[in-house]
Amino acid sequence: MKAWKVILAAAVIFCSGVVTGFQVASLRTEPLPPQSRGPQFSSGPRQRGDYVDRLQRELELTPPQRTKIEQIWRESGERTKKIWDTAHEEHRKLRTSIRAELTPDQQKKFDEGNRSRDARKPPGPSSRDPRRSRESLEKGTAPGEGTETAPAAGSPKP
Repeated sequence: MKAWKVILAAAVIFCSGVVTGFQVASLRTEPLPPQSRGPQFSSGPRQRGDYVDRLQRELELTPPQRTKIEQIWRESGERTKKIWDTAHEEHRKLRTSIRAELTPDQQKKFDEGNRSRDARKPPGPSSRDPRRSRESLEKGTAPGEGTETAPAAGSPKP
């Protein structure tokens, strides 16, 4: 008879701890500090400065080390931008090719879906490029191409 009371008491204490933990966690309203959110892959000047400042504090970098790390970060940003540009161009081609296979009604829905998805995306390297307008992203055109799109199919293709 006593064994089940001990088990029941332990279960009640455990459940109380779980409920309390969830309530305390839900009270936290401010976001976690940047170093607690995992790796940050953006390479803009602010992010670079924040990252190098953190390394400076945590690792006590010498001035030559800091200079070299800043140079490494800039070079990495340049390489990353080339990758982003290539990926964005491929994505533009993908959208253009898909859109060419759709009827006008399907194209309208496709454009609306893309617009909705693009609105939810966090800003990336292309969003800082003023030549990349929302319209060109929706229609799958590159900067300088204008707004013309692939001819609409008269009927859905099999």
